[in-house]
Amino acid sequence: MRAFPVILTILFAGLAPAQQTEHLPLVIHRFADKLGPKALDLYEKLHVLAEPPGKEAKTAALLAERLAAAGFKTSAEAWAPGFAAVARNGKGPCVLLRVELDARPVPGGFAHTEAHDLHMAVVAAAAEILDGIRSFWSGTLVVVAESDTASGSGLQRMLRDGLMEKWGRPEAVLAFQADPRLPLGRVAAPMGPAFASRTNYEVTLRGRAGSPEHPEEAINPVLLGTSFVQGLQTLLAVEKSPVRRALISAGAFHSGRSADTIPDRASLLLTLRCFDETVEKTLETRMRRRAESLWRATGLDESRRPTIAKRPGALPAVRNDPALAGRMIEAFVHHLGKPFLILGEGVPVLHAESFGFLAREMPYGSGVFMFRLGCVTPESLSGSEEEGPPPALGSERFRPLAGPSIVFGTRVLCAAILAVMGRGQ
Repeated sequence: MRAFPVILTILFAGLAPAQQTEHLPLVIHRFADKLGPKALDLYEKLHVLAEPPGKEAKTAALLAERLAAAGFKTSAEAWAPGFAAVARNGKGPCVLLRVELDARPVPGGFAHTEAHDLHMAVVAAAAEILDGIRSFWSGTLVVVAESDTASGSGLQRMLRDGLMEKWGRPEAVLAFQADPRLPLGRVAAPMGPAFASRTNYEVTLRGRAGSPEHPEEAINPVLLGTSFVQGLQTLLAVEKSPVRRALISAGAFHSGRSADTIPDRASLLLTLRCFDETVEKTLETRMRRRAESLWRATGLDESRRPTIAKRPGALPAVRNDPALAGRMIEAFVHHLGKPFLILGEGVPVLHAESFGFLAREMPYGSGVFMFRLGCVTPESLSGSEEEGPPPALGSERFRPLAGPSIVFGTRVLCAAILAVMGRGQ
C-alpha cells in the first residue's frame, strides 16, 4: 500500500484541503474495492483456521502480519494469543479498536459462527487504507486483538495489565459486529443501549428421593424444576421500551440417573440477558422468590432449601455514548449516504458482548461506540420453509456475503475512525 500516498497526491492535485476532505469518501471507496480481493483472501484463510478460544496463535500471527505491513507495531506482552497493534501518527486522540480472534464450537470442531473472520479482514483492510491517508488523521490507533471472547477472560487479562493506560488514556473505544439480521449495505448505530449483559446462574431445587411405585412418599424435583422454568416467563414484565427488555433462557436441566427412581434434586443452568442493572437485580430477586415459594410449598426442612448461584462467564452490557454516536452517524452519512443508515436511535439486541468490559472502563460511559454491520441478502431475512427463520448470530447457518460485506465494512470502519481521529475533528 506504499504507493497509496503517491496516488492520493495525483488525485488531489490542485484541490484545497477542504475539497480533499470532501473527496476522501470516494477515495476510500475506491481503495476498499481495490483491496477487496486481498481482504477476501485473508478472510478465507482465517475462516479455515477457525481456532478455539484461548488457542488462536495462528490466527493472531496472520492478523498481526497484515497489521505490521500497514505500519502497526505489535505489543503482545503477556497477552498471547491476544495482542495489541499500535499505529502512531503525531499528536491527537488515542482510540482503541477491538477485534475478535476466536471461533465458536460446532459439532465436529470450531467455526466462525459470529463472523470474527470477517471482522479481522475488515480491520486489516481499514488499517491499510489508514496507513495510506495519514495526512487526514492524527493520534494513536490501537487495534486490540482479543482472545477468548466467549468468556471475556482475554480482554480482562489485558485490562488488568494496564491496557487502558499503556498508550495514553483512550478518547474512544470502538467495535462492530456483523449482523445476520441486517441486509448488506446497512448500518445500525444505536444512540444508547446497544448490546445486552449476560449473567449465568445455576439453580438447584431439592426434593425427596423415592420410588415411582410410591410417589406419595417422595417429592419429585423434576416436577419442581419444570414448574420453576414455566414460571420464569411470568417474571418478565411486558415493557413497551426495548431498553427494558430482558430474556431468561434455560439451557440445561439435570436430574437423576435412572428412569426408575425419583431423584432428590434437580439442577438448572440459566442465562439472564438485559440492558439495565436495575432490571437485572429485580429479575434475580424474583427468581429467588420463585424458588423459595416452591420450596415452602413442599414443607421440606431448611437443609432442602433451594440455591441460586452465579456462574462464570458474565458479560456487562454495552451502552453507546449518545454524543459520540451522533458524530458517527454524521460521518456515516457523509461517507455512505443516508440510505445506508438505519436505526440511528436503534433497537438494541439481546446478544451479549465481551466489549462491555472495555466499555465500562470509560468514565461515565463516554467515548463508547459499537455498531452493527449488515452482511446478508434481503431475501435471506425472510427465512425459508426448509430451514425455518433466518439464522441468528452464532448459528451454523450464518453465511455472510463475505466479499461485498468486507468492502462495505471497510468503508464504514474508516468513517468511524476518522470521525474521532480525522484532522479537524
